[in-house]
Amino acid sequence: MHAAEFLKQSGLAAADVPPVVAVHGDQRLLARRCVDRIAAAVLGDDDEPTRLDGETADLASALDELRTVSMFASARIVTVTSADRFVSDHRAGLERYVAAPAAGSVLILEVSKWPKTTRLAKAVAKSGLTLECTELKGAKAAAYLVGVAKSEYGTALARDAAELMVTLAGTDLGLLEQELGKLCAFAADRDPKAVTAEDVATLVMDGSVKNTFEMLAEVRRGNVGGALAELDKLLLAGEAPFKILGGMSFVLRKTATAVDLSAADGNLSRALATAGVFPKERGETEQYLRRLGRKRAERFRGLLLEADGALRGGSALPDRTVLERLLVQLAPTAR
Repeated sequence: MHAAEFLKQSGLAAADVPPVVAVHGDQRLLARRCVDRIAAAVLGDDDEPTRLDGETADLASALDELRTVSMFASARIVTVTSADRFVSDHRAGLERYVAAPAAGSVLILEVSKWPKTTRLAKAVAKSGLTLECTELKGAKAAAYLVGVAKSEYGTALARDAAELMVTLAGTDLGLLEQELGKLCAFAADRDPKAVTAEDVATLVMDGSVKNTFEMLAEVRRGNVGGALAELDKLLLAGEAPFKILGGMSFVLRKTATAVDLSAADGNLSRALATAGVFPKERGETEQYLRRLGRKRAERFRGLLLEADGALRGGSALPDRTVLERLLVQLAPTAR
């Protein structure tokens, strides 16, 4: 089970936690959250897990800890951190322990790698719990942020706001949660507490992302030269073409949604608001779309997919040329 799925579960109780848990992968923040969640379910507020360093711990000491339940608590958790070497050195002993674990105790092994084909991994999979703490991407990373905002801060993080965070900050969960903390603090005095995509654009954007948004503003104004100049700044600053396209896609998907919504009654202004286009950009976007025409506006998604495919190796054109061509295609004066 992926750690994100485990953390989404509600009502976790001590009886739901098996005696041995393997937590593996390179996302240490996810691993820490899993251990904290298990500790809260098993120990409540009465005790803390015993943590052993896997580089120096020996199996006998770990088993003694597991078999010694305090008179003040009915359960015990022993977490072996950085446990790759520990597992390698004590594999046979751990296999025996999994077969006959101590009652009322939980052993958590935090490892980087956990090959599923070993006898130990198979035994834990059968009678214990294996949690995969690997990178979250795209929609899964956004969903994770929405969950953390709600559970940790009591704040509603809009789905498009979470998606924009991933677009701007990447998939490093440590960095994403750091930015999330800032956003939730910003929204703490609101009633109800909520974070919007516009909040993210204001608080999370660095200079490069601001240039991406300004680049699209120049496109809307019909200033292709200005848009190409902003693109040049981004590329010279070392910004990844995929990140530039990601920022463009976030804005243009909302615009494309507004075009679809307006087809029913022709009310483009209302459609832009419903689609979540930022208020300060709606007037300019409406003028842009009217200049562009519906037929060309309906091509937005196709143009973005074409550019994405080209950047992934589907075209012999340089990345710069792919993005330049896209800007020209989006401009009102292009045909």
